[in-house]
Amino acid sequence: MNKLIQFVLAGIVETITQKRLHKSRERAARHNLQLAKYAAAIRKMQTKES
Repeated sequence: MNKLIQFVLAGIVETITQKRLHKSRERAARHNLQLAKYAAAIRKMQTKES
């Protein structure tokens, strides 16, 4: 019984989290693009140094 309750609660939390993620997914995608550009720039700098 306890495991069933935990499972249901986890499902509810997961649903809420998914909805929240869906809202911020576009923002996250833009953010990841910025991070990718930043990481690429750092990699270029590191390759030049070594």
